[in-house]
Amino acid sequence: KIVFVGATTIVFLAGVLAFYQRAFNPVFRGSFKLLITDPISNNSGNRTSKAADGTLFEQLALNTTNNNIPTLIEVLQSPLLLGPIAKKFNINENSLARRISITTGGIARKEADGVLKVSLMSRNPQADQPLLESISEAYLEASLKQRQQRVTDGINFLNEQAPSLKDKVDSVQIELAEFRRKHSLLEPMVEGETLKRREAELGKAILSLEADRSRLETVRQEVASGSLSARGFTEAISTGEGADLRGYGVSVTDTDKSLVQQLVQVETELAKARSTYQPNYSLVQNLQDRLDQLQPLLRRHQLEALDAAINLNAGRLTTARQQEKALNKEFLEKPALIKQYEALQSRLTLAQENLAGLVRARETFQLESAQQSVPW
Repeated sequence: KIVFVGATTIVFLAGVLAFYQRAFNPVFRGSFKLLITDPISNNSGNRTSKAADGTLFEQLALNTTNNNIPTLIEVLQSPLLLGPIAKKFNINENSLARRISITTGGIARKEADGVLKVSLMSRNPQADQPLLESISEAYLEASLKQRQQRVTDGINFLNEQAPSLKDKVDSVQIELAEFRRKHSLLEPMVEGETLKRREAELGKAILSLEADRSRLETVRQEVASGSLSARGFTEAISTGEGADLRGYGVSVTDTDKSLVQQLVQVETELAKARSTYQPNYSLVQNLQDRLDQLQPLLRRHQLEALDAAINLNAGRLTTARQQEKALNKEFLEKPALIKQYEALQSRLTLAQENLAGLVRARETFQLESAQQSVPW
């Protein structure tokens, strides 16, 4: 009975007290909600979270961090933001902080961390309505100032980094120009390919010169042995196995043509005389003597022409082999130069990309610094 009576009394008194408070001393709650993240793009309205998908320089400039909701709530309830409001309404800032509660989540979903619900407890709603409005304006203004401060700090950071990056690009460009001047080249890779083509062409030329030399020596041996007739000599120097030896000055001169004509005439007369007279007949002997004089003379002219051609071929062959050797030596130096050039080119490309990224980030920040829209 005692317990029952005691419990009943306590409940009755509590009900009476609640009714009294409700009727004569009520407590009201005003609130507003803040949308602090963009639900469409999944990024916050400011550049802080956008930088997560932006360039490295934007992230560095913004010193990007994710929203820490508990810390953010502490800041919103701190004297840093509430002090000026409390002073404006002539109330204690600690008392004001105790009257404010901040929670996350919306009406339907409690896990909606992008929404903050700010509540103010009050016994005089008409008097505290301006206070609640001042708190909401202060929070929006604080978010805007924070964003603009971040953008301003980011621009300052990028401005500090720009000269060093520009100097880096200039330094590598100077190194590259000095490398080209020192080695007398512009594009080592292209010039290396050109050298290789020239070396291949020289190789073909050397093979052709060696084939011509072999042909010249063969013709000389045939002329020296007397096994090559005047007509055969003419054919040999022009069409011998595809080699045109006239390019070496070997040709049938007017003198040779005259000697050939005389030789043919003597041979014709000698053949006719032999068909009529005995070998010891004076006419036959005279024609034979004339033939013996013409043949060595013509052979000597042919040998002189062939010797000159062989010497000319030897000179060309020596020059071609020297050029081939020089090209091969120059080409062997190219791989090391190409390696150095590519390293310099990679450094220059990287430096230029860094500088371009910084310029783009700075332009983005400068545009955003002029934007006055509230991020929350």
